[in-house]
Amino acid sequence: SVLSSGINAEYGGISPGMGGTFTLPHKLNNQVLEESLSLASQIVTTTSPNATFETMKLLRAPYLDIMDSQLQLEAEAQARCFASDDFKIALASVKNKTLPVFD
Repeated sequence: SVLSSGINAEYGGISPGMGGTFTLPHKLNNQVLEESLSLASQIVTTTSPNATFETMKLLRAPYLDIMDSQLQLEAEAQARCFASDDFKIALASVKNKTLPVFD
């Protein structure tokens, strides 16, 4: 699902891509979206803070009705995530088969 792939991406130290932050809000009504964003805020202790921040920002972006703009925003967010220490921590945790511990 779009939601689970987004959570998996954050666990990996990056924000969702491939239009995931475009399609998710369109599939959910506002109440469900707000509940999802609230849940996402509660799970930040087990996900990359940087990727969670980028995902929340993307989901709240004013360009959600324009796919091309959203894809560009996702690409920019992922570039910032790839350059972060969170991504290095996530990669090391995958290699070591452990849960990531983000600063």
